[in-house]
Amino acid sequence: MKGKSRAASFYTNMAILSTVLVSESLSATLMMPFVGLFVAHLEDIPPSEAGYVSGLLISIYQLGQMLTGKLWGTASDRVGRKPMIQMGLLANAVVSIFFGLSPNLKFCIITRFIQGCANGNVLVAKTVIADITDKDTEGIGFAAISIFWGVGSVVGPALGGYLYNPSHHPVLGPRLFTGGMEDNDNIFVLHPALLPCVVISTFSAITLLVISHVLPETSRHPVDPFMSLFMSARHRERRMPDLAKQRSMAAASRSNDAEQIAVIEDEDDDENDVAEDAWQNVAAADNFSGHPSSALLRPPLLKKTFPCTNAPSAPEILNQAAALTSRAKDFVSQSPGAGRGGSTGRYGLSERLTSRAASYSSSVGLLQSARCGESDAPGQQRHLGEDVASPPLHRLETQFKEKICSDMPLLCQSREGASDSGFTTRASEPKAFGYREALALPTSRNVMIIYMCIASTESALLEVIPLWAIAEREKGGLGFSSSDIGALLCISSIVYVAVSLAFSRILKCLGGATRPLWDFSVLLWCTTSILTPCCAYLTDKSTIFYAAAVATSTREIGLSWCYSIMFMYVVRSAPDECAGSINGIAQSIASFSRMLTMSVIPPIFAWSLNGVTHPFPFNYHFVFWLTCVPLLLSFVLSSILPVRVSG
Repeated sequence: MKGKSRAASFYTNMAILSTVLVSESLSATLMMPFVGLFVAHLEDIPPSEAGYVSGLLISIYQLGQMLTGKLWGTASDRVGRKPMIQMGLLANAVVSIFFGLSPNLKFCIITRFIQGCANGNVLVAKTVIADITDKDTEGIGFAAISIFWGVGSVVGPALGGYLYNPSHHPVLGPRLFTGGMEDNDNIFVLHPALLPCVVISTFSAITLLVISHVLPETSRHPVDPFMSLFMSARHRERRMPDLAKQRSMAAASRSNDAEQIAVIEDEDDDENDVAEDAWQNVAAADNFSGHPSSALLRPPLLKKTFPCTNAPSAPEILNQAAALTSRAKDFVSQSPGAGRGGSTGRYGLSERLTSRAASYSSSVGLLQSARCGESDAPGQQRHLGEDVASPPLHRLETQFKEKICSDMPLLCQSREGASDSGFTTRASEPKAFGYREALALPTSRNVMIIYMCIASTESALLEVIPLWAIAEREKGGLGFSSSDIGALLCISSIVYVAVSLAFSRILKCLGGATRPLWDFSVLLWCTTSILTPCCAYLTDKSTIFYAAAVATSTREIGLSWCYSIMFMYVVRSAPDECAGSINGIAQSIASFSRMLTMSVIPPIFAWSLNGVTHPFPFNYHFVFWLTCVPLLLSFVLSSILPVRVSG
């Protein structure tokens, strides 16, 4: 019964998030059909001369996403997912109206940039999906991102093209302009892009109301928004000491009278002491590195309680601490991440932590020895050895409790780092995870590069295919009309949605192995991209259309699965509490790649069409071959990624 309830909750949340993804997709693709006409209207120039400026409007949107993507991800980790989604929907609803009311090109560029900055809900929605999915549901969860973005990509261009300039529309014109189309004072005549923008704004407002009442907060540790956004984590710790540290101090103080030391890590795990926790981290390192023999080095003092009668001598304690430190350093030197940025995130144990583990071992032992010395009978005080002096008991206890409280976050972090080895984790306060941390981890660094590559190829083909389809047959184009292009894009988008729905089942058939599916998807995408311009060699117009539809639809299969798999790799390449940050970094990097691609590819394609003497492959084939270069680079880099991605 509980499993059915969880499944129902998952699908309910996915249905709610689908409206967010569709809303953001509509905002991103709405202006694609009329961007050139809108620029020509604002600047009073022929549509044929609006190409450069229309590209600027698309690039400025990507620039806004690039600059604010990391901020959206970090804010969702600090404040929570739901408030950031609400903020994004509200901003999108307001800015869309101003974009439709743009009186000139400069105002249009400013509003489009702001709209790009406010379009951060996609990465927050990805983070929510990462929060609510498990091993059984992650396939359909991450495929849903492609599905609903594809739905918006189908509806957005169709809606924008249908509602733009309604005064000249055969159906809407007579109904909206009963006084005649010559009424220049009508708001839809002065602002032809207002009507589609009003529709998008209304949809965003409705989505905002639904999100506010239905979507739960999925972040593990949302905090006060004001303090999160305007104070650093260190400052917040000074202003508001962590409750876990206070509980640890209180527990250590209460244990003094009971002749035992117990360290409470959190509310649900109040039986584990710090020494045991430190040893578990080293044991996790042993399991990961495949050296179980180090279990023989486990010191007998690492127990829940430390009776005085069983306490080892100080020389034994120091020898055990030295052995523990040596064994931990040996693991760090053998670990794959050693020497590459310090901490290895999920995949290893840092040298800084292993040294702390040995420090805890020696501190606990010296404190216990001092206590046992006090409890001995007069005249029979324990001798610590010629070279070891016993410090006062109160000073050892104070130092030990201070060390526990100051290093508790480090131990919690190490427990999270060992989660892949089967240890239960506890979420601590959100860590700072920025570009430096993402690029320091080998896995996340490679994932970011691969994400840039597929984003570059996807954005290039998104611009090139419509330009190639409307070009003259003599120059290597297809000579399609705008309605033919709309039908072509609609067919490919429907295929995109269909194969995204099948992604989860295919992943289950493969046993969760994502790398083989990734390799197949990349090669399929690359092959169809190279073969697409060959449709121009056909002569019959209907045959050309069907061949182009098959080529673009097959390409959408590889594109859909590549993005679904990459979404999984992105959110699993960083600690769980940094899922929002890593999604923000990924979106910023991908937007930067798209911005550069959209600025470079159209001039190259125009050059290849205008030069009638360009030999193969420097004619109209050239850009299609060129877009496959980053795709093949992603194929090579993916060889070092894990075969499976698990949550």
